[in-house]
Amino acid sequence: MSILKPGLEERYKRVKQSLADDEMRFGREPGSVFLLPVSKTFGINALEEAVKCGMRAVSYTHPEPTRPSEISY
Repeated sequence: MSILKPGLEERYKRVKQSLADDEMRFGREPGSVFLLPVSKTFGINALEEAVKCGMRAVSYTHPEPTRPSEISY
């Protein structure tokens, strides 16, 4: 069961598509706008779930120490 709201993967894909559409609409180079999801209140398990949904860069600001080895890609 997801620890995040249901549909995280679908919502993430919708936002990515919206960014791609706006890049085209405003004459930006494809891929020139970068989405950086932020996790301020979720722990490492939520980040692992986000990575499984396709997020490859996440800003993680949490008081617990986190090592890259704790996140499985």
